[in-house]
Amino acid sequence: MTALPRSRSIPADADTVFQIAADLANTAWLPPGVETELSGPRLLRLWFRDRDVEMPIMIDWKRLCVQWGSDSGADYSGRLRVLRLGDNTSVVSVDLHVPRGVRRTRVDAWIDEALTALASEVRAELAPDSTEVT
Repeated sequence: MTALPRSRSIPADADTVFQIAADLANTAWLPPGVETELSGPRLLRLWFRDRDVEMPIMIDWKRLCVQWGSDSGADYSGRLRVLRLGDNTSVVSVDLHVPRGVRRTRVDAWIDEALTALASEVRAELAPDSTEVT
């Protein structure tokens, strides 16, 4: 397995960022072609390209951490953690473990795209509703 750590600062409260990141019913921030669903208690099914993978998932609201897969497996596994830096600043840290032979540049781009999209989802969530009448 190869570890690919990444992090990105997001100008928002850590609880808000984690609420969006941990919402498995709305994974719009994942790159195109990646779909997820809960397939049982603590089981996540992930579809991407021509793969269909089921893996354990754990969401820890106290530590603001989502962990998927298993360290002993030969497939994808990882952890997403949201860290508090201040009242309205947080850092999303992703540690993705990929099987040997997977092109690192492709996975690096995938993680960067996902973190950019997550930041966009957070901005959209925090934006004032432009349809409100004052």
